[in-house]
Amino acid sequence: MKIAVANGLSSIKAENDSKYNELKSYFDFLKGEVARIDEDLKSLRMNNYLKDLNKSNIDQNDYLEKDLEMFNRCLDNVNLEELNKSALELGVATYEKNVNTNLTKDINLDSPKKDLEEKQKNERKFTSDIYFHQELKEEQQIQNSQLKARGTLVKGDVNSENLKIILSLEKEEEYNTGTSEAIKCLTFLDNLDQYENADQQIILITGHNLGSIIIWDLSLCKIIKSYKEHSNSVWCLKSMPQLKGMFASASIDQIIKIWDIKSDISIKTIKSDCPVYCIEPISGFKKFYLASGGSNKNLVIWDIKNKQKLMSREVERRHDIDKLLFLSKINQNGKTNLILCVNFKTVRLYNLTTLSKEQEFKGHDDSINGIAYLKDDKFVTSSSDGTIKLWSIHKEGSIKTISLHSGNIGGLINFPLCEGIFLSASNDKILNIIYTNESNEHSVLKKNVLNKEVDGMVLIDHPKLFALAFFNKSTSSKFFLLK
Repeated sequence: MKIAVANGLSSIKAENDSKYNELKSYFDFLKGEVARIDEDLKSLRMNNYLKDLNKSNIDQNDYLEKDLEMFNRCLDNVNLEELNKSALELGVATYEKNVNTNLTKDINLDSPKKDLEEKQKNERKFTSDIYFHQELKEEQQIQNSQLKARGTLVKGDVNSENLKIILSLEKEEEYNTGTSEAIKCLTFLDNLDQYENADQQIILITGHNLGSIIIWDLSLCKIIKSYKEHSNSVWCLKSMPQLKGMFASASIDQIIKIWDIKSDISIKTIKSDCPVYCIEPISGFKKFYLASGGSNKNLVIWDIKNKQKLMSREVERRHDIDKLLFLSKINQNGKTNLILCVNFKTVRLYNLTTLSKEQEFKGHDDSINGIAYLKDDKFVTSSSDGTIKLWSIHKEGSIKTISLHSGNIGGLINFPLCEGIFLSASNDKILNIIYTNESNEHSVLKKNVLNKEVDGMVLIDHPKLFALAFFNKSTSSKFFLLK
């Protein structure tokens, strides 16, 4: 019985295998036919396409040849004088037709008010466009004259016409950094002379209250880069004179960073032991040094390359160090490399070799907000008491007190093109350009009324732009250019 069943199953399997092979052969045949038909269709479509293309080209050539033949025949019969005369008559007729149409439109009784408003709108737009282009042209002429005068200015010639042209800062522009973070400081990158396209780029850098640093190229009027490595407010930014294309930042996150604008990240990080409010590059040496001051009341000298603290000295125990100024041009009794250190209402002079105190200057009734080198052995300070004081490093008391502002003086910078000139700006919205002579007498060369208060400013001295950049706390993320 088992043998009979096994034989039956074998017979059925053999029959099924035979049918399967027949079906497979037929399927392979059909598959080949489908592939052949598909190739024929492709070939047919391509032939039809080529025929259509050739026909189109032939027709196109026929049309071109016919047009060219007709054009040549017409050209042989053209009288140029008559053609010019006809064109002129046609132009005059068209012009008169347009004028008549416009006049008819202007006196249309159906909608006189609407037409009049449209006409006045067009006239205003046309007038506005004329004034806009005229303003651009005048602005460019002013800029060109400023830059030309800058190149021919004789240093120290305060009465020259060139200086008056340079100081003709009138146009105020507004720039928005595109962030909700308030600006705390700004600086102009003046060390690009060895960089590619350095003569084209005008780099302004802004530091913000949540740690952002934004790089502007003012030649393009746009942001080209931004950094967010500080975790708290960036309190100070300084260009590095000996390190081309580099700048330093200081923050209350207790970090000092060195940046290269070609890099997307900082290239060095120096960790302080307190919030850092001010930094000052120390130039003129083979190595690169940086001074810093902050909430621990210590004046610190750093070796940038090795990120090491070289020296530290406690300035006083009550007030933070707010500002620093390296005096590279001043020689005191044969001693050079001096630095001024600001604590609240007092300025102290230190020798960088030993960090020994050389002199102390007191006289302001409120906190000192600005300090700038003037000339020879002199420097100036500005204060919340509304005064500017002139000092000599050889005398304890101030040489002169200048009262030109009615409020807190937030901006004070020297004018690098001519010794003895400095700029001051206040929350009274007044910008004064002041000159002091050898007898310590002062005169106001120019007075500008600004649209905004000033809490900080920097001078942009570039071959393609001479301007003043400033910011104020009330406008948060915006800065302004006066040029």
